[in-house]
Amino acid sequence: MLFGGGVIVFAIDQWLKNIASKLAEGNFDFGFIKLLRYENYGISFGISLPQSIMLGSIITFLLVLIGLFFYGRTKHFVYYLGLILSFGGGLGNLFDRLKFGFVRDFISIGNFPIFNLADIAIVSGIILVIISAWFLNEQKQKVQI
Repeated sequence: MLFGGGVIVFAIDQWLKNIASKLAEGNFDFGFIKLLRYENYGISFGISLPQSIMLGSIITFLLVLIGLFFYGRTKHFVYYLGLILSFGGGLGNLFDRLKFGFVRDFISIGNFPIFNLADIAIVSGIILVIISAWFLNEQKQKVQI
């Protein structure tokens, strides 16, 4: 389930990045939201680190997600969905780093740093894991008392 769902998120992310790569001829400005081609050589918010540290961090993140999937105590759909989204997004950005040496970002909203679908999947997934681990476990414990 983790790998199958992760591959689906990965495939959609790569498809959108490939479409966005063709934006090199021009940017699309929709007012507050812009679609553009951006090569991100750093990590979140453009923070620059050596490539080996960035790759190691991504691989460690993916291994932690695999561990949480198989050994986590929370067994809820929201928890698994969060892990799948984060795993697929992590795979998408790892693939970009290995293939291109940078991550292909293409969504710009206001003054927020430029990002991609993989970033959205990672952040959304982490939020879902936190919600399920914190709130849903609390609800489950209240019911059992």
